[in-house]
Amino acid sequence: MIYYTEISSQAIGFPPTAPASPLRQDDSLDASIGKDPLPLSALIKPLNFETLHFASNATTQEVPLNAKPTSIIPSTQRAIVTPVMGKTLNMTVKEVKDATFSTGPQPGYPKFDHIAGHEGIGVVVQCQDDSLLHQTVGVRYLGVTCGTCTYCHQGLLTSCPEQLNAPKQISGTFQQYATVPVSCLIRLPQHILGRSVNLGSLCAALCSGSAALMALKSAHVATGKVVVVSGVAGAIGHLTAAMARQIYGAKAIGIDFGWKNDILRKKHHGEIADILLDVPEDTHGEAWVEFTTALTRSCMRLRHDKGTERAADSLIICASKESAFKQMEDYICDGGRIVCSGVPKGLSVSLSIHDLVERKLHLTGTLMGGHDVALEVMDYISSGRIRPVIVERKIENVPEILEQIVDCKGIGKMVVNMHN
Repeated sequence: MIYYTEISSQAIGFPPTAPASPLRQDDSLDASIGKDPLPLSALIKPLNFETLHFASNATTQEVPLNAKPTSIIPSTQRAIVTPVMGKTLNMTVKEVKDATFSTGPQPGYPKFDHIAGHEGIGVVVQCQDDSLLHQTVGVRYLGVTCGTCTYCHQGLLTSCPEQLNAPKQISGTFQQYATVPVSCLIRLPQHILGRSVNLGSLCAALCSGSAALMALKSAHVATGKVVVVSGVAGAIGHLTAAMARQIYGAKAIGIDFGWKNDILRKKHHGEIADILLDVPEDTHGEAWVEFTTALTRSCMRLRHDKGTERAADSLIICASKESAFKQMEDYICDGGRIVCSGVPKGLSVSLSIHDLVERKLHLTGTLMGGHDVALEVMDYISSGRIRPVIVERKIENVPEILEQIVDCKGIGKMVVNMHN
């Protein structure tokens, strides 16, 4: 049974499958994630609306389960299905979709009957390996890699040519039951589950939290260093800033739209960032000069005015607006690092080559790491060292939620109860 599942900014489809049997994979590897006495629910992650190059209609349907009937597993289930992929975003009441993984079609991906959802937590109810039965497990976009190729040896797991992804080769999690290769499951350890943490919060670690932690590692964040997090109110951004402060002992400056920062200031400011700055839409002119001046002053205040006056040591971009990828050199000091996290499509980076060379700046991009990274973030969450900003909704609210995200109105991570 799927408890929670996420929506993300990565647009990938589910493999073509007959509508009557959307759940099957290789029987020798599959574990059915299904129902348990606990309530059924699903976690949905906010999207970056900039990635919506194509869109689709999606409906909630009952589809046959291709699994052995038991007293636990019903003959049909509710699933979020995208019947036909299209180029426009059309959303009506009772239509639900993963607005990224349900968009397309892209080369090699399905055009019809797509079940999206690329992260989730559930319990195993049917499996050839009896030791897995009733185990609480996670499913994430990066299901499994070969472990032997050059990229795997270099730690570039998301570049592995043999990787299995949800919801591409692996069943999407926007359904009450999903059939998943055992090799792609993350068994949640008892020391995490034993802390009585909400599973929706743990789901934040599967994608957003993993991406955040990988970005922090790439930025060489350390105690006393100042890091700027662009898009701090988003799913990845707020976790990035929180871990920078609570896990690494760094100083975090969060930047986002003013109205989003106002919400964080009222409810979550002290847990996420040391300072919140409202970013102007225009990266030129007087407003930008005032912003960069305020940024440098904030950096020096966090350094207790010690050392040469300078901007931040690193910039981590979690935003999806085009303006976030311009004038990036203004955020950081000489020798500073710029890390792009998440994958907003159709945007280009704007960076002065002169500054890149003369100031010895570093520019890189990161994605989520392996299962060990997700479990590390889960440990931080379950122990209370970081607290994800979670907003819980019903499945019927998904169209409304996605419209809000398309309009760049999402805060934190959305959690949806798949079974109300």
